[in-house]
Amino acid sequence: MKKLRLWAWLLWVILSGYVVAWILGIFILGPLTMYFLLTRRVIVRGYWRLVGEALRGKLLILTNHPTVFVETFLLGALLFPWFLVCPWAFVWTMPDKRLLDLWNMPGWMRVMLRCIVVDRRSRVKGGRGLLIAGQIVRARFVVVGNPEQGRTFGEANKNKIPLVRNDREMQVIEQSLLTQLAYETGARILPGYIEVPYAREQVSLQECFARMFGKDNAKHRPVILSFTRKAYRITGPFDLAKENERLQIEIMEA
Repeated sequence: MKKLRLWAWLLWVILSGYVVAWILGIFILGPLTMYFLLTRRVIVRGYWRLVGEALRGKLLILTNHPTVFVETFLLGALLFPWFLVCPWAFVWTMPDKRLLDLWNMPGWMRVMLRCIVVDRRSRVKGGRGLLIAGQIVRARFVVVGNPEQGRTFGEANKNKIPLVRNDREMQVIEQSLLTQLAYETGARILPGYIEVPYAREQVSLQECFARMFGKDNAKHRPVILSFTRKAYRITGPFDLAKENERLQIEIMEA
């Protein structure tokens, strides 16, 4: 019975999400993404690696976390039109519960928009989010995660000193369990680095989006997403600290 409920849930997730993917993809995400790419507001290094790995499925895309807009919305939009024919490439993200609560987003909408809700205020509740992520990854879907435990310069990492390497900045990966999730599910990890000119500013989702337009906002562009490192799979024996250190290097050099 438990397996039957799981498969019924997965079927509903696939079908409902597929409807959303087509509607958003054709009328919103597709046109916007093409506009951003053609006008060089967004630059993607390693685009075909990103697409190829996503089409294979069972993938964790792990990046730094400078904004809400780019990692939560834009990254998934880059896989248009591929997610129209491969439903597992319509990516899942792992937003904080407090953010979705702030937006008053109902539960059914969170599922349809591919949100794995993570409550970072509690280790137990946060673990439940990882369990759900494990089920989703095992079903071949693609999940986007950010191992910094919050935005690079957001409230969760306030007063922390980031690592700096070749003009790139990122918080130290310490307590993240995303590498363990990859190991336990057998998923591949595709590291990526996102460069946003205003990463140190506390900018709302609406303001991030607004900065993609207008001549006065040219100083805030381009947004650069880099996927120049190959995807890899973790093999045992597993050591969390060692794998987090490896992931840190992969992201910083992506």
